[in-house]
Amino acid sequence: MSRFGLRSRLARALAGRSIRGVDATEALARFIEFLTRAGAAAGEIATSDALKARLDRIPTHLGPYGVDPFGFDPSYVKRYAGFVSWIYHHYFRCQTFGVDNLPDGRAIVVANHSGQLPFDGAMINAAVLLEREPPRYLRSMIERFVPATPFASAFMSRSGQVLGTPENAKRLLAAEEALLVFPEGVRGLNKEFRKRSRLKRFGHVIMRLAIKTDTTVFKVF
Repeated sequence: MSRFGLRSRLARALAGRSIRGVDATEALARFIEFLTRAGAAAGEIATSDALKARLDRIPTHLGPYGVDPFGFDPSYVKRYAGFVSWIYHHYFRCQTFGVDNLPDGRAIVVANHSGQLPFDGAMINAAVLLEREPPRYLRSMIERFVPATPFASAFMSRSGQVLGTPENAKRLLAAEEALLVFPEGVRGLNKEFRKRSRLKRFGHVIMRLAIKTDTTVFKVF
């Protein structure tokens, strides 16, 4: 597709999204919607047939309407997968080692946050989707404020992210899903740049959950 076609597609997706004359809360909500629509427009163009085929191969438990009990919609993810793949390969230039150690059944992948925005979680999930054979899709456990955030709440649920409660985690593990968790929680979002690789205090919920459900824990370094 030509560059002109890409600009036209983005222009149609973002038409009428001015933030003049609104308060800060509404402006933030509209900005999040702007990013969502921009990602959808660019990602749908960039998603290759091979990448769509990988998404078709991930284990899912979809209902008659094409979503799982938590709202995960693989067809929705296809609209953004190409954009995420481009960031993974060409912006962050990620290199992944040992991704095939992740089993086919239930598992818990543990990592530490290193910034305000969840790019680390997105890149870990991209690594498992793009590099592992067969591909898998991690279900991230998100903080309680996310479902209350306009637009971001729908984006997260349709992209497979789930409110991080023990009950939800148990249900996903019982369905042989692989979880991505950041035990530091919201504390991990408040680090200074020079302390981005240092762990904050965290509880033992994940360890208790792994023991009760007999689930292997994998650490991301």
